[in-house]
Amino acid sequence: MRSYAGAGGMVQGAILSAGGGGGGGIAEVAGVKNEVSNFTSSTSLALAFSAAIQTGDLLVVCVSGFGALTVASITDTLSNSWAFVQGNDAGDNAFVIGYAISNGNGTPTVTVTWNQSCAGWFMSVDAFRGVHATPLDVDGGVSNGTSTTPADSITTVAANALIVAAMTHNGSANESITENGAWTLIHDEENGASLQCGSHIYRLAGAAGAYTASWTISSHAWIAGTVSFKPA
Repeated sequence: MRSYAGAGGMVQGAILSAGGGGGGGIAEVAGVKNEVSNFTSSTSLALAFSAAIQTGDLLVVCVSGFGALTVASITDTLSNSWAFVQGNDAGDNAFVIGYAISNGNGTPTVTVTWNQSCAGWFMSVDAFRGVHATPLDVDGGVSNGTSTTPADSITTVAANALIVAAMTHNGSANESITENGAWTLIHDEENGASLQCGSHIYRLAGAAGAYTASWTISSHAWIAGTVSFKPA
């Protein structure tokens, strides 16, 4: 299942890393990302950035959850307009990747609201600079399976795009999750004994073309998705 939505109204950071691009390259903003994990049932999840972001930054939120979940809305305290891609396997695993271009400076709190209560989830936020004002390049879709190598592929249209990927899997014990070495970890959760497991990663791509986000896990049912963003 895939869906696309925008939810209206529901910083300053150093450059951490840069890639090529028509506008000087996309870069992760250092010191702003944050993450939280929780096994308390709730329909809304909230998380603040760790430091200030700036007008024009691309804000990204990723959530992995337990259950056949869909997102009702994403909002933040700067009243940005959010869009998102999401997937669920109609069973134990769901994810969402939300994104917005910030309309102001500050340290916003992002709130994701599910269509139903979620008993186990983890959430991350991050920000990137040098992204186009209409950021979406490609929705890479959703893949699912039961192998030890979750993966989802995407073919970027823009050169030097940013690719964000999310993967969620079930399990009842502590897990070891390893992302492909070409990707940078935003956040992962390996405590399968009491939380939902999975990983949120990104990559600064080069030439337009095919890229695959992949991980190594124990054998579990999993779901994964990707989305790419074009440079300014």
